[in-house]
Amino acid sequence: MMIEELKIKSTKGVELETIISQHNNDYSGTVLAVPAITSCGKRSYYIFKDVVTPQNNLRLVTFSYRGHGESTGLFHPSSTIEDISSVVEYARNSDKKNKPFVVVTSCS
Repeated sequence: MMIEELKIKSTKGVELETIISQHNNDYSGTVLAVPAITSCGKRSYYIFKDVVTPQNNLRLVTFSYRGHGESTGLFHPSSTIEDISSVVEYARNSDKKNKPFVVVTSCS
């Protein structure tokens, strides 16, 4: 399995810790795991990592909200939509073949 940890920038320049996991570059679709508020991407990764198997061949993308995990900035509930939108935009733009895209969330 390939796991990539990177920082993507929100529309306001905040660096968001992002984790992308997949078995190969020819994945069949993307699952964006949106973390619960006050949670971080690494926790969401461990909750949803079993979604990424060789059999279903999906790409898993998750992140930490600003002020959580290794993301920069200060958390405020009003910033969550911007953070989610920034990660959705990155995930969609990084998929050149425009494969299916599903968003899931967890609660704590």
